[in-house]
Amino acid sequence: MKQGFIFKKDKLAGLLWEDENGYSFKYDEDFCLSPAYDLVSTHLVIKNEPEQMSLNLNGRKNKITKTDFAILGSNLQLTEKQISNCYELFIEKFDTMNWWITNFFLPEIQKKRLVN
Repeated sequence: MKQGFIFKKDKLAGLLWEDENGYSFKYDEDFCLSPAYDLVSTHLVIKNEPEQMSLNLNGRKNKITKTDFAILGSNLQLTEKQISNCYELFIEKFDTMNWWITNFFLPEIQKKRLVN
């Protein structure tokens, strides 16, 4: 098994290892990131990645729905109003998000997958 420590700005972030199941990463208990950091779509960085998410969201990695995000919000103890506000902000920024996808450095095939 291969393994190594990962540092960010000279601070221990965690341990990365590879075994028969692939790669795994465990954050150091003293290292803190945004709670949504791991929700970034793996489609953005891994060519031909079949999964939409690197971590499960409500037990899913593909075909994520609004209900999955509502359950996440509930699990984070957000109120219905806070969850609703998140949806509204997303809808407000939808055109901007699509502009960034279509005008960024991604290969065309990845752009199409993200927009769809």
